[in-house]
Amino acid sequence: MKRLRNIHIKSLVLSIAFLLVIYMPFFDHVLHLSTPNLPSENRRLTEKPKVDITSLDYFPKEYDAYFNDHFNYRNDLILLNTSYKFNMLGISPFEKVAEGKDGWLFHYEYLEDYRGKNLFSKEDLKKIAKALEYRQKWLNDWGIKFYMAVAPNKASIYEEYVPDYVFRIHGTSKYDQIMDYLEENSTFNLIDLKDVILENKKDQLLYFKTDPHWNILGAFNAYEEIMKAIKRDFPDIDPLTLNDFSLEYDTTEGKGLARMLNMVSEYSDIDIKFEPKFKRKATVGKKKDYPIPEEFYYKSEYELVWHVPDSRQPKAMIIRDSFTNALILRFAETFGHTLYLWDVWKYQLNKEIVENEKPDILLILIIEKNLPMFFENIEDFELESSQLQTRHYSSDD
Repeated sequence: MKRLRNIHIKSLVLSIAFLLVIYMPFFDHVLHLSTPNLPSENRRLTEKPKVDITSLDYFPKEYDAYFNDHFNYRNDLILLNTSYKFNMLGISPFEKVAEGKDGWLFHYEYLEDYRGKNLFSKEDLKKIAKALEYRQKWLNDWGIKFYMAVAPNKASIYEEYVPDYVFRIHGTSKYDQIMDYLEENSTFNLIDLKDVILENKKDQLLYFKTDPHWNILGAFNAYEEIMKAIKRDFPDIDPLTLNDFSLEYDTTEGKGLARMLNMVSEYSDIDIKFEPKFKRKATVGKKKDYPIPEEFYYKSEYELVWHVPDSRQPKAMIIRDSFTNALILRFAETFGHTLYLWDVWKYQLNKEIVENEKPDILLILIIEKNLPMFFENIEDFELESSQLQTRHYSSDD
């Protein structure tokens, strides 16, 4: 009898559990119990397709894509999977993110660059030098000064927080290769940001712990070093200094890489705000609406223009990537007119735009990881020996 009662109890519990599972979507629809969105969703979720009786062939596939993005408790299951893999198994649930030491997160793509598996060959370095010298000569002929600076990868600055299983294959990096080669074989001076950032990191946090980018203070270190080089050619320029700002520090939830893991609450970071002590002069300028490549995702970011009314300061054109975001307002206040061009990570000369803009300064600011992209997008005319005449040109030509 007792055994029979136990069977009935188990059957009742199982039935109730089954009914709860079956009706969970209904409860969620009425009470909104599930997590509404995920911080890692860096895309627009599929919209519900409309039924068109005249064209039903694609509807099942379209509805399947919609359902996969919107079924009940989808986000909660993703979070549960993330927590299980990260906390129980000790592995990253997202293949692009690696957990370093002391709460630091790294992007695997940047770590692969840090390892230095595929270095430049001597011919590669020669090609890069020729391209830089061609650009310098061509721009000088137009009366334009040319500068290039490389933003170091986070792992290159904070390698003490890199995971133990990530190690350098060689004792050098592509960044070091280019710096050394240009110093020994070219008169083009690449602006070195790495040394000054390494020096200043002793007293300041210069990169985000949970994002690949430098923070606003690290970016300002870069700004000061770049402006030192530009001021040698434009002595009347008046760069900003740290004394022009008041700094505010604030602890915040995890940023980009933590969002990719759906673990912004589990990680913390430091936000630094620059509050200017001066009245801002720079305003958003009018775009020329240069054609945006179809494959470029950030359409509104392709061309940015800032202008300081009645300024006598030089006009600048800056070829950039996302590391320039924290520098946009600094350069905008410094130059009279500034065009920022995000040329789909190609970092090319963009001759037609340069000829149309006629800037006084052309600056390329590139993240260390993307140096191979600079190399891959060197155009044929930059390597023509008839243009270079196998000699080096100084910035005073």
